[in-house]
Order: sequence, then C-alpha cells, then structure tokens
Amino acid sequence: MAFSEAFKPKGSKHLSIIVDADGKEVQVEAREDVEQKVKLEEIINILYAAGYFRARIKGISAFDKVVGGMSWCIDSFDVDIDVDLLFQENLNIGQRISLTEKIVAVLPKMKCPYRIEPHQIQGLDFIHIYPVIQWLVKNSMERRKAIQRYYHSYALHKFKNKYTLPEDETDSTFKEKASQNIAKVQEKYRLQRKFRRSGPLPKDRAACVASTLYEYGIVTVDFAAGEIEAPTEVQPKQEVDAQQKQIASSMTSAPDQENRLTAGVVGNIVSIGAEEIARAVEHYTELQAETVFLFEHCTGDLENILCL
Repeated sequence: MAFSEAFKPKGSKHLSIIVDADGKEVQVEAREDVEQKVKLEEIINILYAAGYFRARIKGISAFDKVVGGMSWCIDSFDVDIDVDLLFQENLNIGQRISLTEKIVAVLPKMKCPYRIEPHQIQGLDFIHIYPVIQWLVKNSMERRKAIQRYYHSYALHKFKNKYTLPEDETDSTFKEKASQNIAKVQEKYRLQRKFRRSGPLPKDRAACVASTLYEYGIVTVDFAAGEIEAPTEVQPKQEVDAQQKQIASSMTSAPDQENRLTAGVVGNIVSIGAEEIARAVEHYTELQAETVFLFEHCTGDLENILCL
C-alpha cells in the first residue's frame, strides 16, 4: 500500500443540492462512510431473513428500520423486561431518545454480551449496532423455534385425546393384547419361594446373596473367602456340590415352615387367653352354686305343698 493511499478517506464524496438561508440552491459536498453503509445493508438483510420484512421498504428511514427491528426481536424473547417498547415510525427527538434508552437498558437484562450506548443508536453507528442486531436475531429465532415445537406437540396431544387414526387403533389393539400376554407370562413364571432359612444369616455378604437366591430356587456358588470358599476353575465338582449342600442344610421347605406354629407363638396365645379362661371358670362356678341353692329351696317348698 502506498503512503498516499493510507491517508485516503474511507468514505466517498458526492455533491448534493440544498437550499440556503436566502432561498438559493447551493451544491455542497457530502461524505458517505462506505463501511457504515455496508453494515447497514447487512443489518437489513439479517432482519429481512429473520422475518422483519419492513426492513426492505424504501420509504422508511434507516433509524426506523434498525430500531424497529431491535424492538421486534426483543418482543419475541421470553424475558420479563418490564419496559414498554412501543415503536412508531417518524418519532420526534424526545421519543427517539426515550426509546433508545429503554432498548439499551433492556439488553443487559437479556444477558446480551455486547454493550451499546443510546447515542450510538441515535447516531446510526451501524458498526457497533451490527453485533447487537446479530445476537438479537439469533436468539429470537431460537426462541421462536422452541415455541413452535411446544405448540406443535401441544396440538398433537389435543388431537390424540379426541381423535384416533386407523393405524393408532391397530397399534393400541396390539399393545393391549401384548400387555395381557406379558402379564400372564409374568404371573406364570414369577419367582416363587421354595425354601426358608432356619438358622442365622451368614456374616459374609456374598453368602447372604447366594442364600437368598437359593431360597427362590436359583442355585449359584459365588462366595467370597470366608465361611465358604469360592470355587475355582480347577475345583472338582464334588466340592461345588458340597458347598450347595451346605446351603441347603440351613434351609427348610417354605410350605412346612409357613404351616408350622412355633412353641413361642402357642405360648403367646395361651398367655393372652389365660385371664379370660379364668374369668369364665369363675363365672361358671357361681352359676352352678346358685342353681344348686335354688333347687334345694324349691324342692322343700314343693314337699310342704304336697303335705297340705
């Protein structure tokens, strides 16, 4: 790059005609910033692609396009901002200042990583406005997609509650029959207790697990070193059988165990009814003595009557 090109202005110059104080038309030189213009075009394209189609209307000013697009994106966020972002076109200076200040105050609440000042929006500093617009559009689109998925699933849920498609009826019939068959199979092949432990539980946890499995007919020999040694690959079959017999020796048949009353249970029943039995015997003795007394007196009175 030449030394002279480094100091060239980045904007372009063109002549425009204005009316001076005397009412005469005067040509003046105006400067346009090319980079600012490029960023404005990018902002308009982003807003148009996001669904804000007013950004392409030529009769709207650049301020109305940018601020209107920012307000439109903020309204789609699910954030309680407690600010009225009522946007209207062709606002006066005071209304523009108030609206831009509200937008700048809302951005930190929405966790926007970019910071911007109100005067940058009013002065149309598109270079600093562009990243904010880009972030707002990206997050608003994600939020709209989430809302779209929610409403779609909600509509399907409401539809399935009232209407049923033919393929859904077939699936529901198949599921109902299959669930009944599964329930029957589970009931038929459910685990049933075959043994009960008569002695104390082993201290080793692995032995407790194996003992519990054996109660339901599942034979396994997987003990840790302790009461019973675990079988190795070269351990003969006789030792494995001996370990299984050791478990079986501490078990009793479940039906016999359930139908048998222990002496302690019988003793509890007798102790509970002993007092009632004693009271019943005493009451019976009193009734018997009263009956004998009445019989003797009634017999004497009857003899006297007969003698007369």
